[in-house]
Amino acid sequence: MGVPSSVLTVQADSVPLFMNIPKIDYTGNKINPTWIGVTWDGISDWSETGGDDVIYYQLEWLNVDLN
Repeated sequence: MGVPSSVLTVQADSVPLFMNIPKIDYTGNKINPTWIGVTWDGISDWSETGGDDVIYYQLEWLNVDLN
């Protein structure tokens, strides 16, 4: 038995765990009966992306009847 080696930490890829909050331009006529225009700041740091470039975002919404 030889001398033990030092600890080697390896950061493996994972998946993004969040996205930044979408922004809606209420005053710029970006809300219409059939669509809503949204933008958001992308993520790029390893801690945000999990190590891989983001190639798309999936946006989901809940249709709420306010009546």
